[in-house]
Amino acid sequence: MRYKIFSIVIIMFFLAGLLLIFFSPSIGISFVSDYIQKLGGSVDLSVYSTLLSAYIRNFQIIGFLISLVSALYFISINRKYGIK
Repeated sequence: MRYKIFSIVIIMFFLAGLLLIFFSPSIGISFVSDYIQKLGGSVDLSVYSTLLSAYIRNFQIIGFLISLVSALYFISINRKYGIK
């Protein structure tokens, strides 16, 4: 029973990481928009582009790491307990 709960939690983390990767552009746009509003509402186009690419890249990296760690953990649990 404990193995099944761990497996479900790990799969949910894996899917959350994939969702973070796939939706990183829209998440990045909302974060950049909020940041620009805090700066007063207007920035140069090069600043906007730099901020947007940095946010998108960061969310993709975080999503990749979450998916990778959860997949490796899932594999190690399956090797230890076997698929039941």
